[in-house]
Amino acid sequence: MIPGTTTTTDQVQLKLEYFGEGCKMALVINPAIGVKRSLYRGFAEFLAQHGITVLLYNYRGMEDQQNLDDKASDAQTWGSVDQSAVINWGINNLAPKKLFVLGHSIGGQLVGFAENIEHIDGVIHIASQKGDKRLWPWQGRIKLYLLWHLLVPLMSR
Repeated sequence: MIPGTTTTTDQVQLKLEYFGEGCKMALVINPAIGVKRSLYRGFAEFLAQHGITVLLYNYRGMEDQQNLDDKASDAQTWGSVDQSAVINWGINNLAPKKLFVLGHSIGGQLVGFAENIEHIDGVIHIASQKGDKRLWPWQGRIKLYLLWHLLVPLMSR
């Protein structure tokens, strides 16, 4: 594991780690909300042993203590600013022939916000749910309704 940092266009420092050097292929892992980089390290080490450079990071405000008083910290910013900075770092510092993004949960949904999406050769989605209930089958809509209108309010009390 090699540590590094990148600076976003709005001057937020993001810590990153990468595994494997000089590989023809690189993979940026967009994490799930609140999931630390350490969860993905074993997977990153495995892929690096098989010729894929893996780049791990986390969105602003998620893992590393940062002063974000005057900075946006929302899903659109994570995708358009943070993710784009990491992709640029990977392109500039690793120079892979192919660059892929693995999106875990919300990380898969954020790929579409990347300002440099044209540099991504492919996307892998892991548990990236459908965000619009109208896209769910009716049985799923009932479960979502019960979850958000019955179970979550009861548990919140």
